[in-house]
Amino acid sequence: MSGHVFGDFIEDEFCEMHRVTRNGGDIVLFPGNSDSDNQIHEFLIRRGFRWGKFQEPGVGYVRWYHLEVHKKSF
Repeated sequence: MSGHVFGDFIEDEFCEMHRVTRNGGDIVLFPGNSDSDNQIHEFLIRRGFRWGKFQEPGVGYVRWYHLEVHKKSF
C-alpha cells in the first residue's frame, strides 16, 4: 500500500512493487493525483489496475488504484 509517494519514476516504482509482492498479493495505491486521466492514471490502467475515486477533505476527489498480482511460475 502506498499513499502520495508514487509517480516520480513510474516504471521503476511499479517494477519494484511488483517484484516484492507475492503471487496473489495486492498493490494498493493512493498516489494523490487529481481526478483526471493523467500520465500516472494511463500507466496504471495499461498495467491492469482497477480504480475508483474518493473525496479527500480539503482537496476534492482523488483516485485510488488496485491490482492483484499474478506472477507466472517457471
